[in-house]
Amino acid sequence: METEELLQLSIDTISIVQDLEKDALEGLEGIPSEWFDFLYVGATQFDTLDSVITLLEKGTHKDCFALLRSVFEGYFFLLLMMYGKKYRETRRIRIIPETSKDPKAARDQTLEKWESARKSGDLRYEKIIGLNKEGDDIILVTIEDEGLYQTGNAERKGPIVTRYYFAFDEYDPETRFIAKLPSVSAADPYPDVTNERWKQQKIIYHNYFYTSNIEENLKLNGLLDDEQQDRFQVHYNFLSMFVHPTKPGTPRESNKRFAYPYTPRVMGPAREELILLYVCKFQSLLLQSLAKFFEGANPKSNLGKYRAQVQRLEDATKDFWFIYDDPTSFDKSRSKYLKEVATDLGYTVDPDKILYYRNPLKRLADLRICQGKLQPYA
Repeated sequence: METEELLQLSIDTISIVQDLEKDALEGLEGIPSEWFDFLYVGATQFDTLDSVITLLEKGTHKDCFALLRSVFEGYFFLLLMMYGKKYRETRRIRIIPETSKDPKAARDQTLEKWESARKSGDLRYEKIIGLNKEGDDIILVTIEDEGLYQTGNAERKGPIVTRYYFAFDEYDPETRFIAKLPSVSAADPYPDVTNERWKQQKIIYHNYFYTSNIEENLKLNGLLDDEQQDRFQVHYNFLSMFVHPTKPGTPRESNKRFAYPYTPRVMGPAREELILLYVCKFQSLLLQSLAKFFEGANPKSNLGKYRAQVQRLEDATKDFWFIYDDPTSFDKSRSKYLKEVATDLGYTVDPDKILYYRNPLKRLADLRICQGKLQPYA
Protein backbone atom coordinates (compact mmCIF):
# COMPACT_ATOMS: atom_id res chain seq x y z
CA MET A 1 0.00 0.00 0.00
CA GLU A 2 1.28 3.47 -0.89
CA THR A 3 2.24 5.95 1.83
CA GLU A 4 -0.71 8.21 1.04
CA GLU A 5 -3.12 5.30 1.45
CA LEU A 6 -1.56 4.30 4.77
CA LEU A 7 -1.92 7.86 5.98
CA GLN A 8 -5.58 8.02 5.03
CA LEU A 9 -6.27 4.63 6.61
CA SER A 10 -4.69 5.74 9.89
CA ILE A 11 -6.72 8.96 9.87
CA ASP A 12 -9.91 7.00 9.17
CA THR A 13 -9.15 4.73 12.13
CA ILE A 14 -8.76 7.70 14.48
CA SER A 15 -12.20 8.84 13.38
CA ILE A 16 -13.79 5.40 13.82
CA VAL A 17 -12.56 4.85 17.38
CA GLN A 18 -14.39 7.91 18.69
CA ASP A 19 -17.40 5.65 19.32
CA LEU A 20 -15.45 2.74 20.81
CA GLU A 21 -16.39 3.31 24.45
CA LYS A 22 -20.10 3.59 23.65
CA ASP A 23 -20.10 0.49 21.45
CA ALA A 24 -18.03 -1.60 23.88
CA LEU A 25 -20.30 -0.84 26.85
CA GLU A 26 -23.60 -0.94 24.98
CA GLY A 27 -26.48 -2.42 26.99
CA LEU A 28 -24.65 -2.43 30.32
CA GLU A 29 -25.82 -0.81 33.54
CA GLY A 30 -23.36 -1.82 36.26
CA ILE A 31 -19.85 -1.42 34.81
CA PRO A 32 -16.63 -2.37 36.65
CA SER A 33 -14.40 0.66 37.06
CA GLU A 34 -11.41 -1.14 35.58
CA TRP A 35 -13.23 -1.48 32.25
CA PHE A 36 -13.35 2.30 31.95
CA ASP A 37 -9.62 2.41 32.64
CA PHE A 38 -8.95 -0.11 29.88
CA LEU A 39 -10.85 2.08 27.45
CA TYR A 40 -9.17 5.25 28.73
CA VAL A 41 -5.69 3.76 28.40
CA GLY A 42 -6.57 2.56 24.90
CA ALA A 43 -7.99 5.97 23.96
CA THR A 44 -4.78 7.62 25.19
CA GLN A 45 -2.73 5.45 22.83
CA PHE A 46 -5.00 6.38 19.92
CA ASP A 47 -4.62 10.06 20.85
CA THR A 48 -0.84 9.66 20.84
CA LEU A 49 -0.98 7.97 17.44
CA ASP A 50 -3.03 10.92 16.21
CA SER A 51 -0.21 13.18 17.41
CA VAL A 52 2.28 11.01 15.51
CA ILE A 53 0.28 11.57 12.33
CA THR A 54 0.35 15.33 12.92
CA LEU A 55 4.11 15.31 13.49
CA LEU A 56 4.65 13.14 10.42
CA GLU A 57 2.88 15.69 8.26
CA LYS A 58 5.37 18.25 9.60
CA GLY A 59 8.28 15.98 8.72
CA THR A 60 9.58 15.54 12.29
CA HIS A 61 10.38 11.84 12.06
CA LYS A 62 12.47 11.62 15.23
CA ASP A 63 9.59 12.90 17.35
CA CYS A 64 7.27 10.38 15.69
CA PHE A 65 9.48 7.47 16.69
CA ALA A 66 9.83 8.81 20.23
CA LEU A 67 6.06 8.92 20.64
CA LEU A 68 5.72 5.48 19.10
CA ARG A 69 7.88 4.06 21.87
CA SER A 70 5.40 5.48 24.38
CA VAL A 71 2.58 3.70 22.52
CA PHE A 72 4.67 0.52 22.42
CA GLU A 73 4.94 0.44 26.21
CA GLY A 74 1.35 1.57 26.68
CA TYR A 75 -0.06 -1.15 24.44
CA PHE A 76 1.82 -4.02 26.03
CA PHE A 77 1.02 -2.89 29.55
CA LEU A 78 -2.65 -2.58 28.58
CA LEU A 79 -2.43 -6.14 27.28
CA LEU A 80 -1.27 -7.26 30.72
CA MET A 81 -3.96 -5.20 32.45
CA MET A 82 -6.65 -6.99 30.46
CA TYR A 83 -5.20 -10.48 29.93
CA GLY A 84 -2.40 -10.90 32.49
CA LYS A 85 -4.04 -13.58 34.61
CA LYS A 86 -0.77 -14.66 36.25
CA TYR A 87 1.80 -12.51 37.96
CA ARG A 88 5.06 -12.86 39.84
CA GLU A 89 6.16 -10.56 42.59
CA THR A 90 9.29 -10.48 44.72
CA ARG A 91 8.92 -9.19 48.26
CA ARG A 92 11.64 -8.28 50.77
CA ILE A 93 11.04 -9.67 54.25
CA ARG A 94 13.30 -8.57 57.09
CA ILE A 95 13.82 -11.23 59.77
CA ILE A 96 13.96 -9.84 63.31
CA PRO A 97 16.08 -12.18 65.47
CA GLU A 98 15.45 -13.27 69.00
CA THR A 99 17.83 -11.76 71.52
CA SER A 100 20.05 -14.85 71.49
CA LYS A 101 20.62 -14.85 67.73
CA ASP A 102 22.45 -12.56 65.39
CA PRO A 103 20.47 -11.28 62.33
CA LYS A 104 22.27 -13.45 59.75
CA ALA A 105 21.85 -16.67 61.73
CA ALA A 106 18.16 -15.93 62.34
CA ARG A 107 17.62 -15.19 58.66
CA ASP A 108 19.39 -18.35 57.51
CA GLN A 109 17.46 -20.51 59.96
CA THR A 110 14.16 -19.02 58.85
CA LEU A 111 15.08 -19.45 55.18
CA GLU A 112 15.92 -23.13 55.75
CA LYS A 113 12.61 -23.67 57.55
CA TRP A 114 10.60 -22.01 54.76
CA GLU A 115 12.45 -23.86 52.02
CA SER A 116 11.85 -27.19 53.74
CA ALA A 117 8.15 -26.45 54.15
CA ARG A 118 7.83 -25.42 50.51
CA LYS A 119 9.51 -28.58 49.23
CA SER A 120 7.37 -30.77 51.49
CA GLY A 121 4.20 -29.49 49.80
CA ASP A 122 2.93 -27.31 52.66
CA LEU A 123 -0.05 -25.48 51.09
CA ARG A 124 0.82 -22.29 52.94
CA TYR A 125 3.90 -22.04 50.70
CA GLU A 126 2.43 -23.31 47.42
CA LYS A 127 2.53 -19.91 45.71
CA ILE A 128 6.21 -19.36 46.50
CA ILE A 129 8.47 -20.15 43.53
CA GLY A 130 11.74 -18.70 44.84
CA LEU A 131 13.53 -17.93 48.11
CA ASN A 132 16.81 -15.99 48.18
CA LYS A 133 19.01 -14.01 50.53
CA GLU A 134 19.86 -10.31 50.56
CA GLY A 135 22.23 -8.65 52.99
CA ASP A 136 22.33 -10.08 56.52
CA ASP A 137 18.66 -10.13 57.49
CA ILE A 138 16.53 -10.09 54.30
CA ILE A 139 14.74 -12.96 52.59
CA LEU A 140 13.56 -12.34 49.05
CA VAL A 141 10.30 -14.19 48.51
CA THR A 142 9.08 -14.59 44.91
CA ILE A 143 5.47 -15.67 44.53
CA GLU A 144 3.36 -16.62 41.51
CA ASP A 145 -0.36 -16.03 41.79
CA GLU A 146 -3.45 -14.99 39.84
CA GLY A 147 -5.55 -11.86 39.85
CA LEU A 148 -8.95 -11.57 41.52
CA TYR A 149 -12.23 -12.95 40.18
CA GLN A 150 -15.53 -11.20 40.75
CA THR A 151 -17.25 -11.97 44.06
CA GLY A 152 -19.31 -15.16 43.82
CA ASN A 153 -17.37 -16.54 40.83
CA ALA A 154 -16.74 -19.95 42.40
CA GLU A 155 -15.77 -21.53 39.06
CA ARG A 156 -13.03 -18.90 38.55
CA LYS A 157 -14.00 -18.30 34.93
CA GLY A 158 -14.40 -15.16 32.86
CA PRO A 159 -12.75 -11.74 33.33
CA ILE A 160 -10.51 -11.14 36.31
CA VAL A 161 -9.07 -8.01 37.86
CA THR A 162 -5.40 -8.51 37.12
CA ARG A 163 -2.50 -7.60 39.38
CA TYR A 164 -1.25 -5.40 36.55
CA TYR A 165 -4.41 -3.33 36.80
CA PHE A 166 -3.81 -2.86 40.52
CA ALA A 167 -0.21 -1.85 39.77
CA PHE A 168 -1.49 0.71 37.25
CA ASP A 169 -4.00 1.98 39.81
CA GLU A 170 -1.57 2.11 42.74
CA TYR A 171 1.72 3.25 41.21
CA ASP A 172 2.79 6.79 42.16
CA PRO A 173 5.94 7.96 40.29
CA GLU A 174 6.24 11.00 42.54
CA THR A 175 6.57 8.91 45.69
CA ARG A 176 8.86 6.39 43.98
CA PHE A 177 11.41 8.90 42.67
CA ILE A 178 10.88 12.28 44.34
CA ALA A 179 9.57 11.84 47.88
CA LYS A 180 12.94 11.00 49.46
CA LEU A 181 15.12 13.59 47.74
CA PRO A 182 16.86 15.54 50.53
CA SER A 183 15.96 19.00 49.26
CA VAL A 184 12.32 17.91 48.82
CA SER A 185 11.73 15.86 51.96
CA ALA A 186 13.57 17.98 54.56
CA ALA A 187 10.31 19.35 55.99
CA ASP A 188 8.32 16.09 55.71
CA PRO A 189 6.39 15.81 59.02
CA TYR A 190 5.93 12.04 58.60
CA PRO A 191 9.22 10.65 57.25
CA ASP A 192 8.53 7.12 58.51
CA VAL A 193 5.22 7.01 56.64
CA THR A 194 6.88 8.37 53.51
CA ASN A 195 9.63 5.79 53.78
CA GLU A 196 7.13 2.92 53.95
CA ARG A 197 5.19 4.30 51.01
CA TRP A 198 8.45 4.67 49.08
CA LYS A 199 9.34 1.02 49.74
CA GLN A 200 5.96 -0.13 48.47
CA GLN A 201 6.22 2.01 45.34
CA LYS A 202 9.70 0.66 44.69
CA ILE A 203 8.33 -2.90 44.79
CA ILE A 204 5.54 -2.01 42.36
CA TYR A 205 7.93 -0.27 39.97
CA HIS A 206 10.53 -3.04 39.98
CA ASN A 207 8.01 -5.86 39.56
CA TYR A 208 5.71 -4.33 36.95
CA PHE A 209 7.15 -1.32 35.15
CA TYR A 210 10.68 -2.33 34.21
CA THR A 211 10.66 -3.19 30.52
CA SER A 212 12.41 -6.51 31.18
CA ASN A 213 9.68 -7.42 33.67
CA ILE A 214 6.96 -6.42 31.22
CA GLU A 215 8.54 -8.87 28.76
CA GLU A 216 8.74 -11.65 31.33
CA ASN A 217 5.17 -11.06 32.47
CA LEU A 218 3.96 -11.21 28.88
CA LYS A 219 5.74 -14.57 28.50
CA LEU A 220 4.35 -15.81 31.81
CA ASN A 221 0.84 -15.22 30.47
CA GLY A 222 1.42 -16.70 27.03
CA LEU A 223 1.30 -13.27 25.38
CA LEU A 224 4.83 -13.64 23.96
CA ASP A 225 6.79 -16.75 23.04
CA ASP A 226 10.59 -16.89 22.84
CA GLU A 227 10.86 -15.65 19.25
CA GLN A 228 8.26 -12.96 19.82
CA GLN A 229 10.25 -11.78 22.82
CA ASP A 230 13.27 -11.33 20.54
CA ARG A 231 11.11 -9.27 18.18
CA PHE A 232 9.80 -7.24 21.13
CA GLN A 233 13.38 -6.33 22.00
CA VAL A 234 14.25 -5.44 18.40
CA HIS A 235 11.44 -2.89 18.16
CA TYR A 236 11.87 -1.54 21.68
CA ASN A 237 15.59 -1.00 21.04
CA PHE A 238 14.94 0.66 17.68
CA LEU A 239 12.33 3.08 19.01
CA SER A 240 14.46 3.83 22.08
CA MET A 241 17.24 5.14 19.82
CA PHE A 242 15.03 8.15 19.11
CA VAL A 243 14.28 8.78 22.80
CA HIS A 244 17.90 8.76 23.98
CA PRO A 245 20.74 10.94 22.62
CA THR A 246 22.17 8.42 20.13
CA LYS A 247 23.83 8.99 16.77
CA PRO A 248 21.50 6.56 14.91
CA GLY A 249 18.54 8.39 16.43
CA THR A 250 19.71 11.77 15.13
CA PRO A 251 18.48 11.92 11.51
CA ARG A 252 20.58 14.95 10.52
CA GLU A 253 23.71 13.15 11.73
CA SER A 254 22.84 9.82 10.09
CA ASN A 255 22.04 11.59 6.81
CA LYS A 256 25.57 13.02 6.75
CA ARG A 257 27.23 9.70 7.59
CA PHE A 258 25.17 7.22 5.58
CA ALA A 259 26.55 3.99 4.18
CA TYR A 260 25.37 2.83 0.75
CA PRO A 261 22.61 1.91 -0.03
CA TYR A 262 21.05 3.80 2.90
CA THR A 263 21.26 7.21 1.27
CA PRO A 264 19.01 10.14 2.25
CA ARG A 265 17.06 9.50 -0.94
CA VAL A 266 16.16 6.04 0.41
CA MET A 267 15.93 6.64 4.14
CA GLY A 268 13.63 9.67 4.05
CA PRO A 269 10.76 7.83 2.33
CA ALA A 270 11.53 4.65 4.29
CA ARG A 271 11.26 6.51 7.61
CA GLU A 272 7.94 8.02 6.58
CA GLU A 273 6.50 4.66 5.53
CA LEU A 274 7.84 2.88 8.62
CA ILE A 275 6.19 5.42 10.91
CA LEU A 276 2.85 4.83 9.20
CA LEU A 277 3.31 1.07 9.38
CA TYR A 278 3.91 1.38 13.13
CA VAL A 279 0.84 3.63 13.49
CA CYS A 280 -1.44 1.27 11.56
CA LYS A 281 -0.06 -1.82 13.30
CA PHE A 282 -0.60 -0.36 16.77
CA GLN A 283 -4.09 0.75 15.77
CA SER A 284 -4.82 -2.81 14.67
CA LEU A 285 -3.40 -4.38 17.85
CA LEU A 286 -5.26 -1.98 20.12
CA LEU A 287 -8.56 -2.59 18.34
CA GLN A 288 -8.05 -6.37 18.32
CA SER A 289 -7.23 -6.53 22.03
CA LEU A 290 -10.03 -4.22 23.15
CA ALA A 291 -12.62 -5.84 20.89
CA LYS A 292 -11.69 -9.32 22.07
CA PHE A 293 -11.96 -8.31 25.73
CA PHE A 294 -15.29 -6.50 25.48
CA GLU A 295 -16.89 -9.08 23.17
CA GLY A 296 -16.11 -11.66 25.84
CA ALA A 297 -17.10 -9.47 28.79
CA ASN A 298 -20.21 -7.89 27.26
CA PRO A 299 -22.33 -10.00 24.85
CA LYS A 300 -24.33 -6.88 24.01
CA SER A 301 -21.29 -4.99 22.69
CA ASN A 302 -21.46 -3.79 19.10
CA LEU A 303 -17.92 -4.05 17.74
CA GLY A 304 -18.33 -5.37 14.20
CA LYS A 305 -17.08 -2.22 12.48
CA TYR A 306 -13.87 -2.33 14.53
CA ARG A 307 -13.22 -5.92 13.48
CA ALA A 308 -13.67 -4.83 9.86
CA GLN A 309 -11.22 -1.96 10.37
CA VAL A 310 -8.71 -4.37 11.90
CA GLN A 311 -8.82 -6.44 8.71
CA ARG A 312 -8.16 -3.34 6.60
CA LEU A 313 -5.22 -2.39 8.84
CA GLU A 314 -3.78 -5.91 8.72
CA ASP A 315 -4.04 -6.01 4.92
CA ALA A 316 -2.28 -2.64 4.73
CA THR A 317 0.63 -3.72 6.95
CA LYS A 318 1.29 -7.15 5.44
CA ASP A 319 4.81 -6.06 4.45
CA PHE A 320 5.65 -5.20 8.08
CA TRP A 321 6.87 -8.37 9.79
CA PHE A 322 5.97 -7.19 13.30
CA ILE A 323 5.99 -9.11 16.57
CA TYR A 324 2.94 -11.31 15.97
CA ASP A 325 3.13 -11.48 12.17
CA ASP A 326 4.36 -14.11 9.74
CA PRO A 327 7.49 -13.40 7.66
CA THR A 328 7.15 -12.21 4.08
CA SER A 329 8.73 -14.00 1.12
CA PHE A 330 11.46 -11.32 1.21
CA ASP A 331 12.27 -12.17 4.84
CA LYS A 332 12.33 -15.90 4.09
CA SER A 333 14.75 -15.37 1.19
CA ARG A 334 16.96 -13.10 3.28
CA SER A 335 17.02 -15.61 6.13
CA LYS A 336 17.91 -18.46 3.76
CA TYR A 337 20.81 -16.46 2.33
CA LEU A 338 22.19 -15.52 5.77
CA LYS A 339 21.97 -19.11 6.99
CA GLU A 340 23.76 -20.35 3.86
CA VAL A 341 26.57 -17.87 4.52
CA ALA A 342 26.78 -18.98 8.15
CA THR A 343 26.87 -22.65 7.11
CA ASP A 344 29.64 -21.98 4.60
CA LEU A 345 31.63 -20.39 7.42
CA GLY A 346 31.25 -23.54 9.51
CA TYR A 347 28.47 -22.49 11.87
CA THR A 348 25.51 -24.69 12.82
CA VAL A 349 22.19 -23.00 12.08
CA ASP A 350 18.67 -24.23 12.89
CA PRO A 351 17.25 -25.07 9.44
CA ASP A 352 13.67 -24.38 10.57
CA LYS A 353 14.30 -20.94 12.09
CA ILE A 354 13.58 -17.86 9.99
CA LEU A 355 15.99 -15.16 11.14
CA TYR A 356 14.49 -11.90 12.30
CA TYR A 357 15.92 -8.54 11.32
CA ARG A 358 17.94 -6.25 13.59
CA ASN A 359 16.82 -2.85 12.34
CA PRO A 360 13.23 -2.21 11.15
CA LEU A 361 14.21 0.83 9.10
CA LYS A 362 17.07 -0.79 7.20
CA ARG A 363 14.96 -3.89 6.64
CA LEU A 364 12.16 -1.80 5.09
CA ALA A 365 14.67 0.11 2.95
CA ASP A 366 16.16 -3.20 1.74
CA LEU A 367 12.68 -4.49 0.91
CA ARG A 368 11.72 -1.42 -1.10
CA ILE A 369 15.06 -1.34 -2.93
CA CYS A 370 14.61 -5.03 -3.79
CA GLN A 371 11.12 -4.26 -5.11
CA GLY A 372 12.45 -1.34 -7.17
CA LYS A 373 10.31 1.17 -5.27
CA LEU A 374 13.33 3.08 -3.88
CA GLN A 375 16.63 3.92 -5.59
CA PRO A 376 19.78 4.90 -3.65
CA TYR A 377 20.62 7.48 -6.31
CA ALA A 378 18.64 9.19 -9.05
